[in-house]
Amino acid sequence: MKRKSLIKLLIENIDKDVVNQVQSIVDENQYLKGTVSEESLIGSKKYVLWASTDGLSHIKERHEDKNKPGSLFVEGLDFRKVMAELLEMEPNELQDSKIKWIAIEMPSVTGYSGLSYASPEIITQMKDYTMPDRGGGEVVKVSPGERDPTNYISLVTRNIGKLSDGRELLSLITFYPGANHIPKDPANPSVGVVEVPSTRSAFTDAGLYFSIPPESPILKQ
Repeated sequence: MKRKSLIKLLIENIDKDVVNQVQSIVDENQYLKGTVSEESLIGSKKYVLWASTDGLSHIKERHEDKNKPGSLFVEGLDFRKVMAELLEMEPNELQDSKIKWIAIEMPSVTGYSGLSYASPEIITQMKDYTMPDRGGGEVVKVSPGERDPTNYISLVTRNIGKLSDGRELLSLITFYPGANHIPKDPANPSVGVVEVPSTRSAFTDAGLYFSIPPESPILKQ
């Protein structure tokens, strides 16, 4: 896609008036802060998503360290372009004010999934790891292994208002690659899959663990 048409896609239906409206809504929300710009807004026919540079940087940082548990983005993935494509689709999950596009299959690889399944007997022998980015800490299991490529990606947003043109204004919560189901045995699909729980604290009971490189410092702690 040519740069000119890409820029047009990213700021579709975004003008100074929209920027001002979004800034006003952000300023009036006690849980949000930041400066809104045309480049930080992604528009579609139904939604406008505010994805600040700081927010995107935090997400990228969270999913770029191969030595930590979690999924990794494929190198060079254009976050804003993919988000714009998702906003053109109908969300597949609504939860109070949250609007979600969960495990949407894309035409190309979006990243590498770190989740795998193991039987209760095996998973209980794996190393515990306390995730550092949640209040109170969620304990998950980790084990040496490789991440598998995935075509799936998820976008989670919060509805924070409505613009004068009728579109819903969304703020970015998170964005990550990976499916919402993990095969019990990738070599034998007939065995079935495990649905990924909504909280990581439930992963172990579901038989799910994170594969990380054998050289990861976490495994040597």
